Amino acid sequence: MSDVVRYVECYTSRIKDNNLRRAVCRPQELPDLNEEPNFQAYNANRIPDLNEDPCVESFYSYENKQEFGWESQPSYKHEANEVYSETQNSGHDYYDGGHHGKVVWNTDQEFLSHDELVAWVKSRAVDNGYIVVTARSKKKGDVVKKVWLVCDRGGEHKAVAMRRRSGSKKIGCYDVLLGSIAAFYVFMVPFTKVEESFNVQAMHDILYHGHHIENYDHLEFPGVVPRTFIGALLVSALASPMVLVINFLHLPKIYSLLAVRLTLGLFILATLRFLRVQQIKDKFGLQVEAFFVILVAIQFHMLYYCSRPLPNILALGLVNLSYGYWLKGSFYATLRCLIFATIVFRCDMLLLLCPLGLELLLTKSISLWEAIKCCVGAVLFSIGLTILVDSIMWQKLLWPEFNVFWFNSVLNRSSEWGTQPFYWYFTSALPRSLLAAYPLFLFGVILDRRLLFYVIPVLSFVILYSKLPHKELRFIISSVPIFNMSAAIAASRIYNNRKKSFWNLLYTAFISLLVISLGGTAITFLASYENYPSGYALKSLHRVGHTKNTTSELWVHIDTFSAMNGISRFCEIDNQWRYA
Repeated sequence: MSDVVRYVECYTSRIKDNNLRRAVCRPQELPDLNEEPNFQAYNANRIPDLNEDPCVESFYSYENKQEFGWESQPSYKHEANEVYSETQNSGHDYYDGGHHGKVVWNTDQEFLSHDELVAWVKSRAVDNGYIVVTARSKKKGDVVKKVWLVCDRGGEHKAVAMRRRSGSKKIGCYDVLLGSIAAFYVFMVPFTKVEESFNVQAMHDILYHGHHIENYDHLEFPGVVPRTFIGALLVSALASPMVLVINFLHLPKIYSLLAVRLTLGLFILATLRFLRVQQIKDKFGLQVEAFFVILVAIQFHMLYYCSRPLPNILALGLVNLSYGYWLKGSFYATLRCLIFATIVFRCDMLLLLCPLGLELLLTKSISLWEAIKCCVGAVLFSIGLTILVDSIMWQKLLWPEFNVFWFNSVLNRSSEWGTQPFYWYFTSALPRSLLAAYPLFLFGVILDRRLLFYVIPVLSFVILYSKLPHKELRFIISSVPIFNMSAAIAASRIYNNRKKSFWNLLYTAFISLLVISLGGTAITFLASYENYPSGYALKSLHRVGHTKNTTSELWVHIDTFSAMNGISRFCEIDNQWRYA
C-alpha cells in the first residue's frame, strides 16, 4: 500500500424531522500512487510509526444533558456509499483482502455515539485486511463534526496484502494479562474441593486409565447425583499432549492437574475473548473493551474459577459464546448454545434461557416458528449426545442433568447443603464477585438504554435463581460478563467526561472503587489459599516420607473430610505410596 492509501471523511448532520444526528461517510479522491504523499491533507505532523498502536481518540462529548444525555440520546446512522471503487475503474492497483478491490460500506446500523461509529469503521476495515487509524478530527464546540481516517501502513504497495485481524497490539496484551492472572491462581492454588471432585477424578481416569472404564473412580464413588463426562472428555483431549510430556519426563501427577486446569482456563478465556473482542469492542468501542478487561482483572472470582472443573464453569464457556452471538444479532445461535449448556452441563441455565428467549420473541427479534424448529433440533441433538456418551461411561442408560434437575428442583434436596435468604445474591454474592462493577453496572443501564435489552434477561436469571433456597456464588457466575459489560460502558462514560465538575467527582469515586476492589481481591485470594488444608497436608506427608530410606510400601488413609478439601487422584504418587 502507499503511505496514504485512502481515507474516509465522516461528518454529522442534523435531521430536523426526527431530531436525529446522522453520520455519513463519503469516499474521497484516491491519491495518485506516483505522487509524493501529502500528509497535510489530513493535518498529520509525522509519518505514522509502524511499531506503535493505532491512535484512538475519544471524540464524542455529552456536553449537555438535554441534547446528549440519556433522556435524548443522539443516534448516528451510517449511510455510507461505496468507499472504494473498482480497481479497474480507479486506475490504482489496490487489493482489499478477500473483496478483490470492492468494499461496500452500506449499513442500517444506528450508533449512539461518535466513538461507536468510528469503532464500526475500523472494525469493517479490519475485516477487509487493513487497519484504519484516526488522522485528525474537527470539532464545533464540543461536538465532533468531521473525522479523517487513514490507513496505518506506510511504505511500498504490495500486490497481495496480508489480512490483519487486529487493529491494536493491546488486544494481545489484554489476553496475556487475563491469562497470566488465571495461571497465577492455578499455580498458587492447584488443589480442588468437593464441588470439583467428579470432573477432576473423571479427567484423571480418562488420562491415566483410558478405555478401562472398570477402573474409573465414579463407579466406586458415584456421588450424590451423576454428572456428564462430556466436559471432562473435551478438556482431557485438549490437555493430553501436555500430559504425555509430563509422563515421559516422569513428573508427579500433580503437574497433570495443572495441565488440565490451565487447559480449561484457556478455553473459558477464549470464549470470553470471543465476547470481548468480536462483540463488545465492535459494538461499543476499544475504550469500553479496555475497561471491561480492567474490571475482570481486578475481580477475583471470574479468573479464579475459570480454571476450576465445575459444571457451572463448563456451562460458562457456552454462555459466553451465547452472549457473543446475542450481541452480534445471531439470536438462533444464542438459543442453541444455551440449550446445549442447559441439557448437558447445568440444568439451571434454563432460568437464563427462558427470559432471554421470551425477550427475543416479544421484541420480534426471532419468529416463533423458526425458534421452535431451532430449539427442537438443538434439544434432540443435546439429549442424544449426552445419553450416548454418559450411558457408555456410567454403564447404564442415563441422562445426568435430568437426574440433577429432579434432585435439586423437584425434590428440593439441594437445601440439605444449607439455605440462604432470597436477597442473598444481591447483598452478598454479586457484590463480592463484581466489586467495583456492582454499582457501575446499574449506572451503565441508566446512561445507555440499549443495555436494558441485555441486562433484563440476565437480571431475571438471578432473580429466578433466588427462589431456590440453596445458594452459592458459582450458580450465578454466568451473569458476571453482562454485568461487567454494563459497568465498562459506565466507566468509559465517566472517564470521557472526567474534566467536568460533576463527572470529576464520579471519576474520583471510580478510581477509589478500583483500588478498594484490588485490595478486596488480594484478601480473598489469601483466604482461598488457606482453603485446601488436606492438599497441603498430603504434600507435606509425601515430603516427609521421601526422607526415610525404606523400600516398604507406605499406606495413607484418606477420610471424607480430606477428600472434600484438597485431595484428588492427581495428588497421589505411585512410587511406594498406597492410598485407601
